[in-house]
Amino acid sequence: MKRRLLLSTMAAALLAACSTSSTTLTPAQVVTDAQNAISALANTFSAVLTQAPNAVPATTSATITSALAQASSVLGSLSTSLTATVAAPIVQRVEQAINTVITAAAAVPLIPPPFSTALGAAAIVLPILEAFVNSILPAPVGAPVAAMAARAKVTTPGMTAPEAEETLKQLAGK
Repeated sequence: MKRRLLLSTMAAALLAACSTSSTTLTPAQVVTDAQNAISALANTFSAVLTQAPNAVPATTSATITSALAQASSVLGSLSTSLTATVAAPIVQRVEQAINTVITAAAAVPLIPPPFSTALGAAAIVLPILEAFVNSILPAPVGAPVAAMAARAKVTTPGMTAPEAEETLKQLAGK
């Protein structure tokens, strides 16, 4: 029963993300989404650690910090002028890091805002990044079951893909 509920929740989130996006899936938009997601997650996680240092367990904090650092390290080589073929492997690494952040954060019983908001928005944008990567790279990439379950937990109900993109943009400080 739990598996069916999880699958239906994931399917609904994916359909909402893909069907309500007002933008065409272009490499430039995907790059912007990836950059905004990492910046928003980093900014808001830093704010949570400053305001409530004990809100996230140390091991979870280390996992999130490491994943954000890995993603940030490749963001420098990601720009809107790259071709889709060149951008896809970089976006894939960023997508994997975001999945790691969401999976780690989902284990925290109460995720404080604004980090919870950034997580929810990132969970909605992730299927867009994955769709882009899967349309370019030869072997389809899918998130592990644990990552999909974590996304279902942190996704903001009712938030559309354009709203998620705008939320990440604002939280990224852009």
